[in-house]
Amino acid sequence: MFKNLSIVLVFLLSAPFALADIATPLERPATQDLDHALTNRLLTIDLVGDRLVAAGRRGHILTSDDAGLSWEQRPVPVASDLVASDFRSDQLGWVVGHDGVVLKTEDGGETWRKMLDGRQAAEVIKKYRETHSDLSEEALYEYERFEMEGSDKPFLTVHFMDDDRGVVLGAFNYAFLTEDGGQTWIPFSHRIDNPMGYHIYSAFEHAGVLYAVGEKGLVLRWDEESERLVAVESPYQGSWFAGVSLGQELLLVGLRGSAYYGSPESGWQRLELTEDSINNVVAISADAALLVGQSGKVFRIDRQGNGFSSQELSSGGMPIYDAALAGDALVIVGLRGARRLPLQNNQ
Repeated sequence: MFKNLSIVLVFLLSAPFALADIATPLERPATQDLDHALTNRLLTIDLVGDRLVAAGRRGHILTSDDAGLSWEQRPVPVASDLVASDFRSDQLGWVVGHDGVVLKTEDGGETWRKMLDGRQAAEVIKKYRETHSDLSEEALYEYERFEMEGSDKPFLTVHFMDDDRGVVLGAFNYAFLTEDGGQTWIPFSHRIDNPMGYHIYSAFEHAGVLYAVGEKGLVLRWDEESERLVAVESPYQGSWFAGVSLGQELLLVGLRGSAYYGSPESGWQRLELTEDSINNVVAISADAALLVGQSGKVFRIDRQGNGFSSQELSSGGMPIYDAALAGDALVIVGLRGARRLPLQNNQ
């Protein structure tokens, strides 16, 4: 018994020194293992010109130049899980994820630079808090908490309005903006109508205006006069996971099959597609979109008069998180990596 206790004590006493030698995800590059990356969780995919760029867990970023038939893994400076992406052009793009990571590419996904992480963000918050005496008591408390907690917050979405101006938003109202392409960052949480600190899952533009959606029916819209993201009416009080501009209106999707088309001004129309959660929506034209779900189902919807017709492209399986149309195939990413679904000519 005493021998076993001694072994436990030796382990506990030596553990801090052993753990100190283990590099955190921010301190080590993503492991180069294409087979592993292709069969593990991928969370985002973009069609960038003729190239597909996908990203996911442990810092994996993959590219394909043949519509998903083959893939290459790209070097990434961190091993943090990557969650969301946004491309401004064939060359310029962004990926964000856990540990407050923001990555930038200027060569179509060939190489990536870290522009921000949670430790750097904590320093940015500290300087901002110390130099802005006009912050409210609530904002000071929120920023002090973010600063103290360091790098544990994930960014869940990124959107750039042009090559220089963009926002990164995430868990618990964690938010920053940049006006110089990521060279410097400004804390943004105090300019969001989100007093309960709900997670913000998706940011996008509609009619040149920034929108964001998240937990508990949170729908936000940029107000130019107040320079804030202000809360607007939501047709559903559960979580929204994504939104997109579709023609003259918005399409929002989320928990329990929620899919609504419309706007706070014109009203909302519910699309009856599934009872399973819809993880993402991708516009493929002003009148058509792809919706991917937690149950592995993929739907295509097309506008017909005042409503929409729907077509089920995949009948289910593992969760799907994003999709892209590439040539005659639909390339989906999810719990088990990337998969290519050939489409018929009329699809």
